[in-house]
Amino acid sequence: MTMDSADWGQSLAADTLRFERTLPGTPERLWPWLADSEKRARWLAAGVLPDQPGAAFTLTFEYEGTPVQTRHTVRLYEPPSRLCITWDEGEDWHSVVTFELSALTADQVRLCITHRRLRQADRVDVASGWHAHLALLSALLTGTAAPDFMALHRELERAYQQRLEV
Repeated sequence: MTMDSADWGQSLAADTLRFERTLPGTPERLWPWLADSEKRARWLAAGVLPDQPGAAFTLTFEYEGTPVQTRHTVRLYEPPSRLCITWDEGEDWHSVVTFELSALTADQVRLCITHRRLRQADRVDVASGWHAHLALLSALLTGTAAPDFMALHRELERAYQQRLEV
């Protein structure tokens, strides 16, 4: 697998990973890919995103034909630049994901995803997942062929095990 070094998730702390992508468009054009269920389902997961902090919601992922539901709460909703949600990890534990969109040029935007409060045991899976989901989003926005999500995820898991020294 050959990738630009900027594509790899960065470990900011023992419990924090960050991903950055430069994508075509503006924050206003990209916001629906975070907030709209139909658009988000094409690269991440379906589910109605409430626009009020404190509101709970469910995302439904499709992995090889199997739906997987996760529970979340909106912490921050500031279109078209910032969204922050909790990610229920069960057992009274949740991690926190922040999405930030910022214009780089008139037709390029930076998407930054920061995932905090990760348990050590979840870091490789989370890193591989975000990386693969972002590859799908990039393909959709650039009109290029989308990768096979699960094949890419498995390949990335091996790479992140080494990168994150697990």
